[in-house]
Amino acid sequence: TAFMIHLSEAGTPGVFNGVGPASPMSVEETMYGLRAFAAAPTTLHWPDVDLLNELRFATPMFDSTRSNRRTDSTSAVAAGLTYRSLAVTTADTHAWWLGQPEEDRARPRGWPSAETETKVLEQLKK
Repeated sequence: TAFMIHLSEAGTPGVFNGVGPASPMSVEETMYGLRAFAAAPTTLHWPDVDLLNELRFATPMFDSTRSNRRTDSTSAVAAGLTYRSLAVTTADTHAWWLGQPEEDRARPRGWPSAETETKVLEQLKK
């Protein structure tokens, strides 16, 4: 929103990709950054894509059908876009999530159920 206000105040027209981060981050770097925010001890698992496909387990972070998660935002940065840190983004997203209605948080779109996740973790540990 701050970037859109900046564009409006500067009278800058155009279409911009505002996707971050400012520099590329691997899934692993992102997950370790998110884990640092967790209040409870968290174990990360790095499943083989073939196993996830075999188990029919696709999540937004490990979806093998998404080949490129990079988006060019060079023109947005040149127009004044700045990025917040992963820590700030995580904290803000967490606060937003907790502000959502309980019925929405109970059924997040695109994520597996707790039961499915437990079954997959059991398979990964074998």
